[in-house]
Amino acid sequence: MSASIAAEWISDLARWSVNVSMEAIVPAIIVLLVSRSRLIPAKWCAVLAVILLARLIMPLSIPVSWRASVPSLSAETVDATSSVYFDPTSADAQAGQGGYLAFLPWIWALGAVGVLSWLLISHLLIRRRVLEGKPAESRLLKLLTECSAREGIRSVPALLVVTGLDTVAVFGWVKPRLLMPAGLADKHTEAELRGILLHELQHLKRRDALWTWLGLIACAVHWFNPLAWLLFRRFIADRELACDEAALKSLQTEDRRTYGEALIKTAERICMSPPALLPSFSAHPTELKYRMTLIMKPQNKSLTLQLASVAFAIGITTFAFTTARADGEKPRVSEEGKKSEESAEGKRERGGDRDGEGQKKGPRDGEGEKTGPRDGEGKEKGARDGDQPNRASREGDGDKGAREGMKEGEREGARKSPERDGGAAKEGGERMSKQDASGEPSSTQQLVIQIDAAGNVINSRGDVIPLDKVRGRMSQF
Repeated sequence: MSASIAAEWISDLARWSVNVSMEAIVPAIIVLLVSRSRLIPAKWCAVLAVILLARLIMPLSIPVSWRASVPSLSAETVDATSSVYFDPTSADAQAGQGGYLAFLPWIWALGAVGVLSWLLISHLLIRRRVLEGKPAESRLLKLLTECSAREGIRSVPALLVVTGLDTVAVFGWVKPRLLMPAGLADKHTEAELRGILLHELQHLKRRDALWTWLGLIACAVHWFNPLAWLLFRRFIADRELACDEAALKSLQTEDRRTYGEALIKTAERICMSPPALLPSFSAHPTELKYRMTLIMKPQNKSLTLQLASVAFAIGITTFAFTTARADGEKPRVSEEGKKSEESAEGKRERGGDRDGEGQKKGPRDGEGEKTGPRDGEGKEKGARDGDQPNRASREGDGDKGAREGMKEGEREGARKSPERDGGAAKEGGERMSKQDASGEPSSTQQLVIQIDAAGNVINSRGDVIPLDKVRGRMSQF
């Protein structure tokens, strides 16, 4: 792959990342405000956060007309000397004239690669600990089997004792395993361990490990967007609340206090936050007080609140996966059609009736039928072309002769083709074309001016017509 192709790909990905981030600003702010204010259950807040994080890494959206457009980057709107696209092999780049904006795609690429590298290294370190882990004792396995049956999980996950962790966590989503720190069973009672295992089994049932990876990849692609990181943090907080609520439903009322004590012990023992890759039984200090309140005093969620949450989730999803339809789509099509039609007909105009439509029904310009009796000229003159010389000789008036000469020139020019008329016919045709192209209504009479090599205006008989007579004739048109 050449350097120019790689640079173009990086430029396109960076521009797409910025555009998607700008389109998701409004729904992200709405979800964050709703989640912080606890207007809807934590389960739905976590679902909405996952939906928006998934939108950040999806390349496609549905264009609609009812959405307002947001500013976006495009290759056409960026100047070539300071383009987002940077070709290191170009002469400008080698001379150092690429512009400061030219390096932005490379900065974005370095940030994305850095976050993805951190995720990969963290995964490999945890995986090494998992491979070094040992199966848990039979007492814990029996307790895990009991909790799995209570939650309706047929395939009991493996329970491994590992070092380097401070709390129970779930690892993997294809073949998930529960990780338990060494010596944890000695620090908790059986009732507390039951609550911890029920909490982690909720993570397993909801496939939180998979959604965690999705959110972290979205943060890696949009590492420059603080809203992406805030959404991921709210997702972690809301998923823990949702797992607390689901686990407490499987416990007796008297076991709620035991569940809260297990959560407090875990918060006291944790020296550092668990890896972001692992859904675990832990509580952030800012969320611990609220979680303890919900544990001791659960909220009653009415059917109206549930329906409102579903409607809100549908609305946010619809808003997030749509984008404003480009304003130039329809004009671009009509402009192309206009150009193609103008090249074929040469006489189209925007809006209203087109000149070409009326011309198709009758003879074309320059044909004799158009200037015949239909135009009314034959009735006004009262004589045919053969009578014109006798009529001109009887009158003997220079002015009348000039006018009759002009009329004869008009009729003769209408009968003659552009090739026979030479330069005069071409000039008249060009003027008529310009008149039709400008959209002005064409006259029912034709004005043909013949000019000889010396620049004199002559009639069909070759007589020179004075310029003042020509001006007078033209003023009547």
